[in-house]
Amino acid sequence: MKNSTKHWIRWAAWGLVLVLLNSAASTLFFRADLTKNRVHSLSTASADAVSRLEEPLTIKVYLSANLPAPYNNLEQEMADLLEAYGLKGNKFFNYSLNIIQTEDTGEPETSRAHRTDAQSYGIYPIQIQKVEADEVKLVNAFMGMVFIQGDLIETIPVLTETANREFTITSTIRKMSDKTGAILALEDDIEIILYLSGSLESSSPELGGYGRAFASAVEELNRQYYGRLTFRRVDPDNPAAGDLSPENYHLPAINLQTGSRTAPVNRRVYAGLVVLNGEARRALSLLNRGLFGYQIEDPLALANALPGVIDTLVGINPRIGYLTDKGSPPLNSEGQDPNAPGLNNFRSLAGRYYDLVPVSLEEGIPEDISSLLVVSPREDFTDWELFQLDQFVLQGNAVAFFIDSMNEVIPQDQNQYYSQPPFYLPRNTGLEPLLAHYGVTVKNSYILDENCFIQTTRAQGGGYNEIPIYFAPMVGAETISQKSPVTSGIKGMILLNTSPLILSQESAAGPAPELLISSSPDSWEMSENINLYNPMNIFPAPREDRREQPVAALVQGSLASFFKGRPLPVPPPRETGGEVFESEDGPYRYDPEMVLRESGNGRVFVTGSSTLLMDNVLDGAGTSPNATFLLNLLDSLNGREDYARMRSKGLSYNPLEESSAAMKSFIKGFNMAGLPLLVVVFGLFTWLRYLARKKRIQALFNGEEK
Repeated sequence: MKNSTKHWIRWAAWGLVLVLLNSAASTLFFRADLTKNRVHSLSTASADAVSRLEEPLTIKVYLSANLPAPYNNLEQEMADLLEAYGLKGNKFFNYSLNIIQTEDTGEPETSRAHRTDAQSYGIYPIQIQKVEADEVKLVNAFMGMVFIQGDLIETIPVLTETANREFTITSTIRKMSDKTGAILALEDDIEIILYLSGSLESSSPELGGYGRAFASAVEELNRQYYGRLTFRRVDPDNPAAGDLSPENYHLPAINLQTGSRTAPVNRRVYAGLVVLNGEARRALSLLNRGLFGYQIEDPLALANALPGVIDTLVGINPRIGYLTDKGSPPLNSEGQDPNAPGLNNFRSLAGRYYDLVPVSLEEGIPEDISSLLVVSPREDFTDWELFQLDQFVLQGNAVAFFIDSMNEVIPQDQNQYYSQPPFYLPRNTGLEPLLAHYGVTVKNSYILDENCFIQTTRAQGGGYNEIPIYFAPMVGAETISQKSPVTSGIKGMILLNTSPLILSQESAAGPAPELLISSSPDSWEMSENINLYNPMNIFPAPREDRREQPVAALVQGSLASFFKGRPLPVPPPRETGGEVFESEDGPYRYDPEMVLRESGNGRVFVTGSSTLLMDNVLDGAGTSPNATFLLNLLDSLNGREDYARMRSKGLSYNPLEESSAAMKSFIKGFNMAGLPLLVVVFGLFTWLRYLARKKRIQALFNGEEK
């Protein structure tokens, strides 16, 4: 009995120790992230966002129970992520995970309350596929999230499968914090003016209460803007409008015909909205012309669109300059060749996090921007314009050059029976010496690569044809720098019509350029008889002519001025102020505040193609590696490297390293024959050990061994 009692006491003691250890572990949180990019750990930007909150912020997640694949891990994923935010957040951070049961399973009262709350925030169920008992069917599911800070509400109605959850949460938190600070810092209230002609309102019974309905919607919206919105309605038919005339804001008018058929009366009527923030303004027309005449916007829908307009005018997002002169392609589609790819996807993606500001060097670079995009310029730069770019960089700002080094010329004497192919001429804009000063030269040629995009077409006799597009190189992880936050984590990209770069190890500006992207070792250069229109007539170059070609580079650090030791360029004439310089063309005025800065910290990005920004390469959803690279570049140029690293953690494109044909054959043969052979060898070894053990036991009992 004594031994039995001791035995049970020992087991009881061990059990008590395990219970105590488990209880202690539940209060001491510890987790080790062994992934390469620390995918399951919060980034520095996320920790800073929640640890520096100055006002209470609540995140509510609404998910349906028992979500099917690929969303079956979403509940656990969001729980772990929000718990990580909670550990880093201060007392102002709160979150809740609300699970909504299906209605056909006897939904409890708590679940019904969650369903009502979700719909009040604009989160409604969506249809997703569910495979059950070999049957595919559609089910309704809630997968949304809402951020609440005071009266500010930001809703994400759907958490998509490919979304970067951490980046979504952190960027929303930062946007709301910046929005609160920007609104509270306004000197004057934001003024909203509704222009609605009385004659138009009286002619349509539906418009009788339009002004009151819109005023009520603005009043409700004003809670989110801390009472900084003022609303007024102006009747353009009233001569007392005076300075508030809609013509001052370029609101379009329509002609309204009243009276009888024999004595018609044409009147100009207005229906529009003007939002004013100091000198900044935005005018919106409320009239849409359809198949059945003019229709006016619904007041509630118009009020829902107002936050985007107000946020742009307030300047919540950082501002990025886009050079609009020098023949650069326009940001919008107005005045652009309809057959040429536009910048719509780029404008949409960049607009999520930045405000794109048109910049003209004739008027000067605004002081409130810290980065500038120079995209495919065609016209010559004067010394004064180069001086502006040079000084802008030396003031600690950044410039990204997307240079097209060749002009495509299409012969005009075309006919229906014979057409000449285009030819290509070097494009020189005067930027070449400035870029060479930074240690980068864009060559007048194109990169062709055997690792390229393959176009698949249907053959006439059946089957498919694969056509390699050599001027659309595919670059892999081995030629993409993983050290820079711009390209870290990106495992592949596609290029198009790209010119190679020459990088100097020693530049006049100081630091040597950092290579970000290069083509594969199977690439070559096409500088003569350029053909970018008929891939069937392009043939790979010999092996000895192939090598890696630099594609994109970044210069950063303490840079010397391009104009150091050179005469100061003459500025354009100015009507008032400044010192007078005499030249052959007459007197010029120079602003004395613009002094020559000989050195300073700055960043310069250069690549030999503007197609990285075009719609035919950049996807509108922003999920491709090309889109990630571009957004990372904008973040890095604006001092937000932590956001670039955080975005790269969510990349879904992660291909395996390419293996040689011999290695593939070895792995295939080993899996087919090697593994079974190892099993047989292990079985023989075990059987032989069994026989040897059997013999030893027999010898022991026969007295042959002691």
